[in-house]
Amino acid sequence: MKKKDLPLKLVLKKKWFDMYGNGKLEDYREIKPYWITRLLECNLPEEKPRENSVVPDNIVYDIFENGYWADDVLKAYRCQFKTFKWAELIMGYRKNRPMKLAFVKEIKIGKPNPEWCEPEDVGKILFIIKLELL
Repeated sequence: MKKKDLPLKLVLKKKWFDMYGNGKLEDYREIKPYWITRLLECNLPEEKPRENSVVPDNIVYDIFENGYWADDVLKAYRCQFKTFKWAELIMGYRKNRPMKLAFVKEIKIGKPNPEWCEPEDVGKILFIIKLELL
């Protein structure tokens, strides 16, 4: 299987896992270095950083500390969202855990639907992964 054909793996709490198929269409992930490297491809600016983690850390800093628009930050770092054909929605970390498959329709940055996110995430800027169950 080619690297680009690998699924996006999303581990979910039972509450959110059960909502897929019952109206939930999006998954949300914090804008942190782990998810930046997982969801974005970035061509580094001409000044190459000394460590791999510098670009994701700078993206987080520019969005949350400097208050720049996420789209402007992604353009500045010459980033684009990776393309995933499908995602594996996995409930928890048990050995025999349930799983659902979904098409990945779009990945973007924005504010979540309050009905589909944790109360502390309402109004935050997050990665939004739009899905359609298979």
